[in-house]
Amino acid sequence: MSDHHHCHSQQKDASQRGPSSYGMHNVDTVFSALNINKNDVFLDIGCGQGEYSLMAAQMVSPCGIVYAIDQWPAITEGLAKEAEEHGIHNIIGIACDINKGLLVEDNHVDVCLLATILHATRLDILATGLASELHRVLKPHGRVAILECKKEEQNFGPSIERRLSPQQVEEAFSEVGFKKIDYIDLGYNYMVQYKSDLKQPTASEEDE
Repeated sequence: MSDHHHCHSQQKDASQRGPSSYGMHNVDTVFSALNINKNDVFLDIGCGQGEYSLMAAQMVSPCGIVYAIDQWPAITEGLAKEAEEHGIHNIIGIACDINKGLLVEDNHVDVCLLATILHATRLDILATGLASELHRVLKPHGRVAILECKKEEQNFGPSIERRLSPQQVEEAFSEVGFKKIDYIDLGYNYMVQYKSDLKQPTASEEDE
């Protein structure tokens, strides 16, 4: 899952975790839209280089938690070590195959990010298990943010055939019980956020 943006390498070296979408847009715009709060639990699925995880960890510090998931143990272990070296102690690296489940407890996550992951794993991963796992791990008010490359010809990144339009993502998520709540244009990329239609926050949660 280190397939961020260009993302076709099978790089397993924790010191060279592959290309990232992180530098392709205004990161402040992304995190402003994500609206992460202190004490939040942030889940970065397919964390790759881990830049989103590291940024989120600083935003939720000291009480929040960041779970960084990737399929390669060397990547998650390397990210956790790098975080510790920078005095960041709230990143938990999890090596797992997201096709087989997310190793995170139920009703636990405030914000989940999939940054340039779905084009690499195919959208049907939602219907074959990922959607039910997202519903399971999200709190009732939790959100899923999908960051993808625009479906336009570029001289970098995935081929246009592999890129996903916002309409394709919207259709796939609406079919598995998610409702779109936000969309932002990031230039080369875009980010769209969803909430679960299968969970309803309580009145006290809505007031938070």
